[in-house]
Amino acid sequence: MRPPVLQAHLDDLGPGNNADPNGGDWTNTKSRGKVCPSSWTPNSATPSGSCDEYAPASTYESGGMPGGLNQVSSGNECAQLYTKPMTGGTWGLLAENRDGYTGPKWNEKCGRASVPQDQNEGAFRDLGIQFVPQMRLLDKDEFFISDPGFEQCKNADTVCAWKKVG
Repeated sequence: MRPPVLQAHLDDLGPGNNADPNGGDWTNTKSRGKVCPSSWTPNSATPSGSCDEYAPASTYESGGMPGGLNQVSSGNECAQLYTKPMTGGTWGLLAENRDGYTGPKWNEKCGRASVPQDQNEGAFRDLGIQFVPQMRLLDKDEFFISDPGFEQCKNADTVCAWKKVG
């Protein structure tokens, strides 16, 4: 499993990027659709489940980015996980075991998980709206994604709990 810090490169998929292998522009929506296609169904243990991809679709590290470091042909090649409420108000991030998945091997290039829709929509909402302009990031600039307080969560043998915000 990768450590909780990811060095990412901003993927400025604005007009004229010509990154689509079939010609034209590539978009975050296309990257997301590669890892989380509309045919994918969330795990029923996740309330209001939706598909969340990692690394984010707005980075060159996304599994859906053509020619990217972590490019996959399908989200089925990503680590398959799901979240569910646990006792005491905490949540678990668990290995997906349905639909023939046997859980992560921890050598996957990307991750795909069933998470609550509100958490999915809120996680990187401010990346392009606030963070990028405030930090004056340009296409391919580096930045780091981390989960403060979860630095000890470095492998599958570690139990880490978090609380749902909101």
